[in-house]
Amino acid sequence: MVTNDRGKGDRVIRQLLQQHHVHAIFVYNDLRREPPHVLARALLRAEGKIDQLASKRNGIISHRLTENGGLTPRSKS
Repeated sequence: MVTNDRGKGDRVIRQLLQQHHVHAIFVYNDLRREPPHVLARALLRAEGKIDQLASKRNGIISHRLTENGGLTPRSKS
């Protein structure tokens, strides 16, 4: 799931995503302000890292997507 909702308001949602093994990539303000093709390009650049994270045993992706295609772990706050 790719979302611009950072889930800070309701931790239950994040817990349910993890419980049901749903990967989540969070889009923050830097990419929200850009045209859609910039988001698409960032996702394509992150494809290898997404595959790597998803292949880990019990690894659930819960990362922030950066414009250059990087994925950084989201803070728990």
